[in-house]
Formats: sequence, C-alpha cells, structure tokens
Amino acid sequence: MKALSRLVPALGALLLLAAAPPPGVDAVTAPVHTYSMGGKDSMLYPTSVAVDASGRVWVADGANDRVLLFGEDGTLIQTVRRVAGAGLSRPMAVATSTDGRVWIADAGNNRIVALGTRDTSESAWVVDKKFGKVDLTDVEVTADGKQAWTVDNDGNRLLSLDVASGRWDARGAKGSGAGSFNHPRSIALGSGGRTFVVDVLNGRVQRFDASGKTALVVVKYGVSPGQVFRPSGIDVADGRLWVADSVLGVVQVFSEDGVYIDAIRDASGNVAHFNAPIGVDVLGDKLYVVEARGAKVTELSVMAGSGAALKAGEARTASSTASQGQECTLCHLDLIAPLDAGVPTALVSVPKKDNGQSWAGSEVACLSCHDGAVLDSRRHIWSGYAHPRGSAATIPATMKIPASMPLVNGEIACRTCHSPHSLGGSAQQHRGATMLRVTSRPSELCVACHGAKGGM
Repeated sequence: MKALSRLVPALGALLLLAAAPPPGVDAVTAPVHTYSMGGKDSMLYPTSVAVDASGRVWVADGANDRVLLFGEDGTLIQTVRRVAGAGLSRPMAVATSTDGRVWIADAGNNRIVALGTRDTSESAWVVDKKFGKVDLTDVEVTADGKQAWTVDNDGNRLLSLDVASGRWDARGAKGSGAGSFNHPRSIALGSGGRTFVVDVLNGRVQRFDASGKTALVVVKYGVSPGQVFRPSGIDVADGRLWVADSVLGVVQVFSEDGVYIDAIRDASGNVAHFNAPIGVDVLGDKLYVVEARGAKVTELSVMAGSGAALKAGEARTASSTASQGQECTLCHLDLIAPLDAGVPTALVSVPKKDNGQSWAGSEVACLSCHDGAVLDSRRHIWSGYAHPRGSAATIPATMKIPASMPLVNGEIACRTCHSPHSLGGSAQQHRGATMLRVTSRPSELCVACHGAKGGM
C-alpha cells in the first residue's frame, strides 16, 4: 500500500440549496480533501469517480488501464487491473449499485464488468456483436440492480443491459433533435425512471422519461449561468441535477426539471473553478469532483450556511438564452456571445490571445474533445507519444519553419501542425479528418521542417 496525499487547502465552496427557499438560504462546503497520487504512479487525466456505501472512493484511471480504490483517509487500498479473467482496457467510468457491487465501463474491451461482493462473483457482459465496435464512456445501474445503462459515445446512442439475461438494447441515433445525440458522454438516473444524458457536441443535457420515448433538453448551450459549454460529468441526487463543465471548469446545480439553482462557489461567493472537471458523484452531503488536468479527485462537504444568491431573474434569463453559431463556437470559445463582445460571465473570463493564438489553438481546447469526450487521445498524445511541444522542442537555428506552420511564442504548439480547417484524410467531417496542415499526405509536415535529413 502507498500513502497518498489528502490535502486540506484553504478553499470553501458555496452552493444554493434551491430556488424555492427564502433569499440567503444556501450551503457552504467544509475544507476540501484531495485524493491524488504522485510520481510515476500519478493518474493520467482520470474521468470518473464513484463512492460506495463505506465512503471508499473509486476512480477510473483509464489511460493507465486501471481503476483505483482509495480509503476515506486517502490511502490507496487497491489497484484493479483485471476483472472477470481479462485485463482492463481503457476503463472510462465507475459506478456503484445498492447490492455493493462496483461497475466499470471497460471501453477497450467492449464490455461492462462488475466486481464481486461476499455474495456475488466477478461478472462481465460483452456488448452484443450486432452493435459492432462501441465506445463505452459511462455506466449506471438501476436501484433494483436489474438493469445497467451505458453510453456508446461513438455510436451516438445509449445501450441498456438486462443483467439477468444478458440481453442488450439500444436507443438513440446521431443528430441534433430531441432524443438524438452528438457524442453523448455521461448518464445519470433520476426519480421516476428518468434518465439524464450529457450530449457533448450538442452542448446540452437531455432528460428522457421512463418509457425512453419522450426527450426534453433541460440544460442548454452557452457560457452564462445555467448553461453549459463542454458538459462532461453528471449526477442526480436528492432531486438535484449536478453538471460539470470541463472547459468552463465549473459544477452547476439544477432541479430535475432543468430549473437552474446555482454553481458551486468559493468562500467569497464567487463561482469556484476546478481544473477540467469531468466526473462527479454526490453521496449524502459530499460532492466528489474528478479534476482531469489536476490528476485528482476533490471532495467537498456540503453543509448549511449563508451567502449571496444569484438572482432568480438572472437564472431564468441564462437558462433560456439561445446559442448562436454553435458549429464554430464549439472550438472558438472566444467567439461565443457575450465573450466575443469582450464581456465576461459569472462562469468564465474573456479568453486572451497568446501571441496571436486564439483559444481554439490551445492545448486546453484540444484536450476538451480528446479527453474521451469525442476521441480518447490521453495516452496517445498527452503521455508523450507525440511530436515534442513547447520548450521540449528546441528549434535549431539552422531549421526554417514554414510560415504555413505557425509557432506560438517561437515554440511548437498543437496548432503548428494541426488545424480543424484542414480536412484532409478519410472524410470531410471533423471526426474522420486528419486535421493536419497538409494537402494530401501527413509526411508533408515532416518534409517541411526535416527535409534536409534526406530519405523523406
């Protein structure tokens, strides 16, 4: 076993309990606890957290092909790498069920697995072959333990599993209308059989009724309070919907009907910002937030207190504001209203250009889709398997970089070689595009700078 850091920084957070109580009724969180690992054992952009009835914290560290179990005191209890006779492969999500089992969306193996308890053995359910290759990014289990739901991010659908029979069913298709998806990522089960789904590239959260036939958009696209820009993790607890936004760095709270309550706030009453929050779990008076870029899980203890409330009028206006130019603003945060007018919101400041580079060309922007929201490039790119960037890529004085390959502050950045407007490759859509600054072959980039080496 290895002792892990359980830090207590000077951070508090403020959360309004509901829109209905009298003004000033809210909640203040106790000091934050952080579950993390250092050195070579550090997590690599973790994606999901689940807390069991004993208060133990389970974390999906899929880029390292493992699920980690922490004790309440911050000690590493267990590292899970194999379940039901096979090694885990890019596990994207974890969840707990009332029977004590822990469920894992084992994405690389096209299966859902459950860790055994004293009364059950380890189990695995491989997705039916008729659905083809899937990309499972979340899992939830009904209260009676009879049905498991999972999200097929690439297939733009939800898959349901009858646990007893092993029968799989699918719901949804690609699109922007109600009931359709454009890279769904997370799922949560609410009251009365309701299902809530994070729909990443449509920039929204949808709610389905128990029949699954009626869909309603309960959280819309935007950067103002009550809206989401890059929604990621989601949970439902005590009639409240908790939604994390990996780009805005916030966690907001709504009723199950989509009525905006507030965002998690700091001790000064300002909206609290996390380091790329992706997964959330709520248990009792505790909120757990996966901070992907911070490689940690942050625990907040919610309790009664007092503070400044967001005016109800602001909340209603924010929730009903329609998005404009979503196709472009998905990458160009700085072009979305009101940021394009130079006006910040309570959730986000106006992005600043870095030596002429807009937010769209930043590593943060790239990661917001490549963290598994659309593609999972965490291990392929951010663990070192990529062209060196920044100061790690010292450019020799004899090397001439073409003007068509822009540097940032004299250093190689993502945008030097990549551009979403260079749609070469397998298709003229973003997912199938090469996104390289080339006309036909990727090797053109290599030759542009390294052609003098010959043999290229």
